[in-house]
Amino acid sequence: MKRKVLVVLVLLALAVWFGNPGNTDAATKQKKVVVKNQQATAVTVSINFGADSEVNAQTLGTFCKSSNGKSNCVFDVPANGNKEIPNSAFKYLNMALAFKANVGCGSTKAEVTVNNPKWYDVMDVSLVDGFNEKIQINVTPNGAKTVILGPPKGKSGNQQVFGVFPEGCDVCVERRNPPCGYSKGKSSECKSGTEMQPGVVCQYQDNSNAGTIEVVLVP
Repeated sequence: MKRKVLVVLVLLALAVWFGNPGNTDAATKQKKVVVKNQQATAVTVSINFGADSEVNAQTLGTFCKSSNGKSNCVFDVPANGNKEIPNSAFKYLNMALAFKANVGCGSTKAEVTVNNPKWYDVMDVSLVDGFNEKIQINVTPNGAKTVILGPPKGKSGNQQVFGVFPEGCDVCVERRNPPCGYSKGKSSECKSGTEMQPGVVCQYQDNSNAGTIEVVLVP
């Protein structure tokens, strides 16, 4: 009888340990996002939140100087200053961010998904909708080296820039279904390789559990 009880306890322990290994790591994610302005004048920042984002304009409250429902938040960052997006509980954040413009046609975007309970955290600098400013993303896992995405060289010439979707190149290596009036097809602005294996990565996947993501407006 004692042996049967022991076997049952061991099996229960194994079930707890191996039952959902993916969520074990996801549940411990603790990443913060800081928006930095390296220019000499204050700037306005606009964020569009994904529909599934647990952090949004409603949860941020007075952090936003203006908002449009839950999906959009506008705030200012002082010259050579920074602001951390309030998220003390490290909730799931899915956002697209632009400096000095609304998120949309004509603006450079930082696309950031962190504290994702279901998958890797992903981020990129996107010129798919166009270009207006140079944005860099610094990914610094706790106790590890910083990975730098971008900044773009400008509106064009970003074929070799790590972590950047070139102008209009919605699938990194081509303009498959581009927005904002770009024509479909191959473009010399897009990266080499295939969608699954581009010559230079457009989107970075971060599998660390804790750290800091800096979205930086560079001069």
